[in-house]
Formats: sequence, C-alpha cells, structure tokens
Amino acid sequence: MRGKLRTRRINRSARLLVAGVVAVLVAAAWPALAGAATPTVSGIAPALGPATGGTQVTIMGTGFTSGSTVSFGGFSVNPTFVDANELMATSPAGSGTVDVTVTTPGSGTSSPSTADQFTYEPLPAVTGVTPRTGPPTGGTRVTVMGNGFVAGTTVTFGGVTVPVTVNSIGSLTVVSPAGTGTVDIVVTTPGGTSTVGQADQFTYATGAPTVTTGAVTRVSRTTATLNGSVTTGTQKLTSCHFQYGTNTRFALSAACSSGSGSPRPVHARLTGLTPGTTYHYRLVATTSAGTATSPPMTFTTASQAIVGAPRVGLLLSRVKHSRYIAELLGIQGITGGAVGQSLVLHCVADCQHPLKTTIPLRQKHDLRRKIGLPQGLLVSKATRIVIDLTVKGQLSNYASFAFFISRGTIAVKIAKTGCIRGTSVQRCPSAPASPPAPPVASPPAPTTPATTPSPPPPAG
Repeated sequence: MRGKLRTRRINRSARLLVAGVVAVLVAAAWPALAGAATPTVSGIAPALGPATGGTQVTIMGTGFTSGSTVSFGGFSVNPTFVDANELMATSPAGSGTVDVTVTTPGSGTSSPSTADQFTYEPLPAVTGVTPRTGPPTGGTRVTVMGNGFVAGTTVTFGGVTVPVTVNSIGSLTVVSPAGTGTVDIVVTTPGGTSTVGQADQFTYATGAPTVTTGAVTRVSRTTATLNGSVTTGTQKLTSCHFQYGTNTRFALSAACSSGSGSPRPVHARLTGLTPGTTYHYRLVATTSAGTATSPPMTFTTASQAIVGAPRVGLLLSRVKHSRYIAELLGIQGITGGAVGQSLVLHCVADCQHPLKTTIPLRQKHDLRRKIGLPQGLLVSKATRIVIDLTVKGQLSNYASFAFFISRGTIAVKIAKTGCIRGTSVQRCPSAPASPPAPPVASPPAPTTPATTPSPPPPAG
C-alpha cells in the first residue's frame, strides 16, 4: 500500500515538472508563434548620407531588443539599443538606395518598405574652374565644373565659406572672396567633401595693369584718334577701351586696337564727333589681376568750316503792272552747299503769305537743278528772303536777299550773311573770311522768260 502511494507521488511530481518545462518553452516561443513581436521599421533619419558611410542613423519602429541587429542593403551592423522603439546605427559604405532592416532574435526580420530606405549620395568631385585667376580684392565670378552638386551644397574658397548657386548636378557658380596665392575650391554635399587637387585651384594674381594716355592725333571736325599704352606684365589683357564724352561722365566707349610690345600701344578711331567741341577721354584696361584707369584728358575737334554765304539763283517772273511786283517761282543752282544739308527758304518781310520751304540736298544733282516752290510768292522792293544751308544740330550759314528795281524790272542782291544753328543766329567762327559775294542775278523763269540785269553794288 505504501509503495503505491510513493509511486503516485513520483508520477505527480513528474507531471508537474513536465508542465513547468512546457510552460517555459511556450512562454519563450509565444511571441514568435503569435507574430506580435516581429520588428517593424516606420522611419529612419537621416535618410541619406555619403557613399563612404559613417552616417549616424536613427531607426524608429517596434519590436526592438538589445539583441536586435541592423542591415543596410544586406550589410549587417551592430546598433545601439535605445528602447523597444528606437535603435541607433552607423551606415557602412555603399551606393544607391538600400533598405534598412531590423532582425530581432526569436521574432524575425522587418519587412522592407519605402519607410526604411536609405540613399547613398555620391561624393562630389571638382573637375575644373573658370576663370582660374582673379584679383586679390576678390569679386571674380567663378564657374566650378564637376559632378554630384545638389541642393544644400556648400563651397569653401581657400577655407572661406562663400554663397553658392547650383546650376546643375555638374556646375555651380561662386564669387571669389579677397585672398592671396593659390587656393583650393572645395565642395561639400550630403554625399561628402570633394578631394582637393590641381583641378580645383584658383590663383589670386598680383600686379594690376598700368595705363598711359597719349596725345590725340588726326583730329578733324568730326573724327579723332585716341592713343595710349598698356603694361600687363605676365597677365593677359582681357579688356581695353577708351571712354569719352562731352563731360566727365564718359557716356561713350570705343574698343582699343592694340599692337605688340611692352608697353603695348593701343588706339581707337572716333567718328561722328561734333565740330568745335571739347571731349573728355580716358583709357581703361583689365587683366586677371584687376582694372586700371588713366587720368582724364581732353581734346577739341576742329571748328566747322564755313564756306561762305549760300548763293542761290532765284527764278522770278516778269514784273506785273506798274507796282513793280514779280512772282518768285523757284530756285536754280546752289553755291556753297553740300550733299547732306538742307536748304531752308523763308520770307521775313513784306510777305504775301508766310512762305517757308525746306529742300533736302540728297545728291549733287540737287545743287544744280531747277526746284519749283510749292506756292509762288509775290515780291517787291520791300520783300526780304532769307536762305540758309543747315545740318541738324550743327552750325550753318545763311544769306538775306533783298529786291530792288533796276531798269524797269526787279532784281535781287545779297544784303546780309552770317551763321546760324537751328533758329539761333550766332557769330561765325574765326576763319579766313570768304570773299564778298557778288550780287546775284535772277535767271529767267522757265515759263515766262525774263532777264534780270546785274544789280548795282549794295548801298549802305
């Protein structure tokens, strides 16, 4: 009897032991069996880094333990356990976009998704810069060529951080700061920092050019040649021009034509100048080392030639009635005029109507041909006609024609001459005086021929 009881107790203890072992095993395996503790990744930060690796990445999700491991595109790393929802890991070297997955022993591996993707940014590289030189004062706009340039790119110019404009993945633009010697232009992106080398070097050139202004030659009424010289040393002359104008604002510019040698002679031919006008000018030259400007100087164009009062043949009809009145029909033959001028004829005294006619002289034929007036004008001995030969904006000459009675008809003579600009009568420039113009006889009108005798010398 006692033996049976002992046996029962042993069997009961064994059952309890087995049940306890099973409970422990089930408890350990239950998370995997139930699927509740399989790790998940809901996000990573940052989501990109350099191809060389070394980025500290925070991994957010669930189901993390101290025994969890992390994989970057299949390359395993040991993370730092923060809590069940956060791990810290350092990215290994890689390329492209990869999934960051978490494996927890006994629970499995997180499923890849867009939330766990990490992108390796390519390492930036500089393959060239242009221009490669500039003045020590800075301010040179430099284009940097290479690859891997993206938003967020920064640039150092000899160690000085400068603003940057990213033009494309292979080009960016910066402005040089002040500096000396030869420096490296280094580009940093989320993918890393470019390796320094000869291709990224920029040299601060020393020794700005020197310029000297020479005497002006071949000066005429409307043209002049500006002269000077430029010394550039070892630098290349990149720009050369003369600035000029009627004041020191130097509103106009003419590019240099240069010779060879040191100093290098330069010159510029100016055209379209105004006669009798003083101009200010200076020479400006630029090399990679900087820009130099000469002190301003002046020259004066020759005065406009005054060839004498215009002599115009007036076409008059025969005298009408006893009032000694004739009709001015037109003109024929212009002496003292030139192509490009305009002949302006207007009546200023005892005018039947306010006659004013402008006749452009476009070709030599216009100086000889007969030109009729659009409206005839009755003239008497009290009538005065003024004719001037003008060029817009320039000094011109004029003659005042008076009429008088001679041998029963009306004749004409030049009563006064002078110079005029626009409508303003001015003093003529000092020049050898033209010989006095002889009285002008009126040729016969083509429709009613009549001869006009030569008038007597003007009285008074």
